[in-house]
Amino acid sequence: MNVLFVLPTTNNLDYGTCVMKNIVLPKICSRFNCIVLEGDNATPSNFFNALSQYNPSYIFILGHGNPDQVYVQGMNLLLGADSPALSAVANGRFIHINGCQTAKGLGPALVNNGAVGYLGEDDDFLFLVNEPPCSNLDVEAPYIAEYTFEEAVFSGLTFEEAFKRRNQAFENFINQYTYSNSDIAPLLATILQADKDMARLLGKTTLTIFTLGYPPPVALASPPTPSPTAVTTTQAPAPKSTITIIVAGVLTALAVGGFAYYFSKKKRI
Repeated sequence: MNVLFVLPTTNNLDYGTCVMKNIVLPKICSRFNCIVLEGDNATPSNFFNALSQYNPSYIFILGHGNPDQVYVQGMNLLLGADSPALSAVANGRFIHINGCQTAKGLGPALVNNGAVGYLGEDDDFLFLVNEPPCSNLDVEAPYIAEYTFEEAVFSGLTFEEAFKRRNQAFENFINQYTYSNSDIAPLLATILQADKDMARLLGKTTLTIFTLGYPPPVALASPPTPSPTAVTTTQAPAPKSTITIIVAGVLTALAVGGFAYYFSKKKRI
């Protein structure tokens, strides 16, 4: 069975890519054929070429989103709710989009156009970028919890059961940080609770990944030409002078006092 992962690294998306690549994929790709579009290879043309060449049953997309669109490497538009290719992308597949707000429009559109199921967020997915990607649990925790869904799905659980595993992973981290003495713990507990609550699972939730593989989805008729390859990218350290989070494409500075926190917009990406 072929599985497609789109893992950009620009605009702070390397935080999610690092967790998926180094923590989650080794547990999956020993048993499934993983097509990984990472960094500069995480482009729309490579994505559509991979759909045709490999005909994946499961698609994971990390990106920045809005209700109707998801953007990948270099903030290039990958897919929109009104895209002519939507049915071909959706056709018989389960699609997980880890990107802000896509559950409001793009996710339902995928299911309405033939996707077996969809997982995504209906609000702004939050994560810290005050330390380099994968440097400590504080920056990893939201992604480790989110990607527990993939670990559970590829262990054979139904999508509904995997969703419950995801939520439990968030709860475990929330409890850990709620009772921690760390200065950052109250903020992280708040972030994790928000990320947990914003997820939406749509479609035929009682199926499993093995159900999707028989028969495979119909491939695209006319693929673009570039070939996808997996690459390793360097990860630039984030500034340590402030605590920052990413919300729906907005870089936000955040000051914390106990459980209270203040958002000050710095730039929009």
